[in-house]
Amino acid sequence: MNTTDTADNNLDPRQAARARFNAVTRLTIPVPNATRLHCAAAVDALGDDTAMTHLYLNTRDVEGLIRDALRELGSLPLEDFVTVRVAAAHGRRALRALH
Repeated sequence: MNTTDTADNNLDPRQAARARFNAVTRLTIPVPNATRLHCAAAVDALGDDTAMTHLYLNTRDVEGLIRDALRELGSLPLEDFVTVRVAAAHGRRALRALH
């Protein structure tokens, strides 16, 4: 189940992934610094449009946000392979830093 059931209905996969990764960097709950750093790097790889981040700031499920962002990356077109690969690598590192 997505971390937000209806929040990203109008977002394309890149925007949704970027917003989720960016939300992790801004959450007020305790999140390991390494996780925040890798999520910030994923945001940087995906571009800097983080206007929809507010949709995810109320979650407490950091792992769910990251997993959903990685799932969104999987639906991007092949032309975005390099961007997706870099962002996904940082997303996986962010998950590892949680444990």
